[in-house]
Amino acid sequence: MSVSAGEEVNMCVVCSAAIEEEYVSASGSVYHPEHFTCVQCHAPLAGQKYYPLEGRVYCEADFLATNGQRCSACQEFISGEVVSALGGFYHREHFVCAHCKRPFLGDQFFRKNDSAYCRADYEKLFNTICKGCGELIVGKVYSALKANWHLDCFKCHGCQNPIGEEAFLPVDSMAYHPACAPKTLSNGDCFVCQKTVDEPFTADGKPCHTACFVCNGCNGSLVGQEWFEAEGKLLCSTDKEILYPTIVCHGCSVTVTGAYIMALGRAYHAEHLQCGFCDLVLADQHPYVECKGQPCCERCFLKQHHSQAAESNSGDAAQGATTSTSEDNGQDNGQENGQEDGQENGQV
Repeated sequence: MSVSAGEEVNMCVVCSAAIEEEYVSASGSVYHPEHFTCVQCHAPLAGQKYYPLEGRVYCEADFLATNGQRCSACQEFISGEVVSALGGFYHREHFVCAHCKRPFLGDQFFRKNDSAYCRADYEKLFNTICKGCGELIVGKVYSALKANWHLDCFKCHGCQNPIGEEAFLPVDSMAYHPACAPKTLSNGDCFVCQKTVDEPFTADGKPCHTACFVCNGCNGSLVGQEWFEAEGKLLCSTDKEILYPTIVCHGCSVTVTGAYIMALGRAYHAEHLQCGFCDLVLADQHPYVECKGQPCCERCFLKQHHSQAAESNSGDAAQGATTSTSEDNGQDNGQENGQEDGQENGQV
């Protein structure tokens, strides 16, 4: 090769030999076209999208396989914006409200039972408005007198000081410190022992001796505690869950109170048994199979199966591909597709 005075000689960064004719320029280096290949699978990259990393170049499939994040929703690699939430990674469009399935606007979401909800559905499903101040409760919810409270908003009706998590006496649907409770006696007989009540205490508006107001499971006092009545039994929340376990829909994380469907060992409301890839409601109208730990319709199952088969053969397909480059073509494609796409899509 003859070089005129002052003319710069292009040296291939791979083989260190002078480049006499065509070359590819990418990420500040030049290559023989045949040497501009993926460091992992050696597929030709001239004219293709590539990803530079630490002085090496990768095809898209190998870059994502070695350096990418899988979306926790669709299990595919994420090549663009990554949303990190709930201990996983998501495509922006796949990080959606567990109930309405709409993507979140901005970054605000509310977490419940390891699922994410928009504000409207969080309020509607979990009734997390504080009865004291009327504001949404984010974080710990204190339940008392059949309502939800911020801990600082649950106050004694007598002295107006916060009760916190201390014992209290409910009288006429209002909470009192024991020392602040009205001194008048409750009317009627104890609904547990049927004897006259001689203390200012009611349970859900019914007269009751505090000594009678105990859990029929563990015999612990229910005064100031969340309690349940089932089949004539008074139960604390722990024993209620043991004797009458709560069934939660895996799709919306809301307690199931009526009919439900069991699928893959999990309970679902009929409308929430959906394909994990296209959100088609399955129920009885559409058969389903398991795919990547999720219920899947037949169409998406075939699509996932074909996608996996294509990935396993991608290396052979890449080796068989042919591209032609010229000095201008190699430089334009290497810089335009390589530098711009590589930087935009490669730096996840």
